[in-house]
Amino acid sequence: MLKTFKEIKQNIEARNAGKEFRRDEDGRAVVELCVRDDSDFLSPYSTSSNSVINGEVAEFIDTSVRPLKADEHVRLEIHSNEITADEQKIYTAAIHSYYAEQYKSNATERKRLIILAIVMAVIGVVALAAAIALLAYGQEIVGDVVEIIAWVFLWETVDILCFQLSLLRAKQMRCLALADCPIDYLPLEKIAPQI
Repeated sequence: MLKTFKEIKQNIEARNAGKEFRRDEDGRAVVELCVRDDSDFLSPYSTSSNSVINGEVAEFIDTSVRPLKADEHVRLEIHSNEITADEQKIYTAAIHSYYAEQYKSNATERKRLIILAIVMAVIGVVALAAAIALLAYGQEIVGDVVEIIAWVFLWETVDILCFQLSLLRAKQMRCLALADCPIDYLPLEKIAPQI
């Protein structure tokens, strides 16, 4: 027999019950990474002057912090027996640099969206004024078409300002938290036995 969506949701909630993030002494959520082989930690395109973390590492971190609130502070704990003291400095800088660049990219996108929203609002208001004028002069069909176009532009403005910008702001806050988070390197045995 097939389960209802309500039963599936209850099963998921039951599985996730008690899976709270451990907190450090400052109240930051502790996110753990297990690195058994660090040969792919950095992007293969990184240079010595511009270290960038591999996309899989970034995706793992992003997925790990997704359940947290966007404005919550984080501490990364990287468990590994492979990472040397010199590599720790490089990896820490690469993680911080990656999220700082993501923050800058999101800030640029936010500015672009604000400009787009302003342009669309102006077009929508002008089109609405034109529709009112056309309707006043008896151009019913053309006036109705222009009015629909006006409302589409105005709705897009609302969508950008109310929805897209708030999502982008949440991403920016998460990137800021990760761009400045403390990163600890611990032996692998402290988290799980080696496979």
